Amino acid sequence: MAGQSVSLGAVTAGQPVLTALQYLRKVEDGGKRGKTWPMDFVPKSWQRRVLKNGVVDLRAWTLCLVNRLRGAIRQRDVFAAPSLRYSDRCAARRVCPKMTAEQTCFCAVFQPQALT
Repeated sequence: MAGQSVSLGAVTAGQPVLTALQYLRKVEDGGKRGKTWPMDFVPKSWQRRVLKNGVVDLRAWTLCLVNRLRGAIRQRDVFAAPSLRYSDRCAARRVCPKMTAEQTCFCAVFQPQALT
């Protein structure tokens, strides 16, 4: 899977998708499957396809995850980390409180000791 070679980060809205992706990685690497699969990212429109008679359909769950991951990447809820362009700009503002909403604080990303 392509996600294994790329480190991903997420803002709050993309966290359920990232959690499900990490679970899928664990299962594909031979990890033990839990009784409950992450379902926080599955919208109502997908639930009847993903859950059939109370059992998770692995193919439908994976397809839903890929669909939601694509949308989260396009909305920048999930991004490659570390990244200046697609990162969580709110996190940079918390590190460097003097920056405005339009600015990106490069010193906070590359030189955190410069802020003290």
